[in-house]
Amino acid sequence: MKNIQFKILALLVFVSIGLSSCKKDGDIAVVLPKAGLNTINATNYAINAYQNGTRLNNLGSIGTGGKSGYFAVNAGTQQYQIKKAGPDNPDYLISDLAFQLDSGKAYSLFVAGDTPDKVFMINDVVPTVAGTMAIIRFVNTLPGTTNLDVSIGSTSYPNMAFKAFTAFSGINNGATSLKIYQSGAATPIIDQTINLAAGTIYTIFTTGTLSGTGTDKLTARMVINEL
Repeated sequence: MKNIQFKILALLVFVSIGLSSCKKDGDIAVVLPKAGLNTINATNYAINAYQNGTRLNNLGSIGTGGKSGYFAVNAGTQQYQIKKAGPDNPDYLISDLAFQLDSGKAYSLFVAGDTPDKVFMINDVVPTVAGTMAIIRFVNTLPGTTNLDVSIGSTSYPNMAFKAFTAFSGINNGATSLKIYQSGAATPIIDQTINLAAGTIYTIFTTGTLSGTGTDKLTARMVINEL
């Protein structure tokens, strides 16, 4: 079974060794404590993420429903910024949000809109389960006051407010039902089948709005949490 914490620690050791090997003879290399950070885009436009003004996702912008993958970033209390992707968006959409990251741990930064109250961070704590199972969680990235009832397979998660999330938990691999309701409603607003692979870690969330159409239609998204 993949373990995010183990892989993050391996990445951070590699980064530290690389930085130390770059020092000049007689110099003392300053290696800041590191954490792993994965940015997940729950907006309907592509974004770029920054820590202290340095872009994190250098391999490409993060599209709607996408992720950056885990990057080694400075631990401690740092400032984070978000931009809409593209040359027509030179200014920060969201600037100087402070988050605390502990050294050696893994986190996901969720961007669900264009104001600071729609950006939040979760510590990614992954359990060890049988290798024949998948691991899954749901994160409510639908801004507003409408809570959600969520059903994944035979497990239900009632009355989830915006920014609420389930713990990562083991689930049988294969085809699994996903149903999302407005809290208390009998008819789901999303009803679909998802396919889960053994040994894989998933995050489910949504993009769009309840009344949206086109690119703003409420849509279930699923990303794999891995380095």
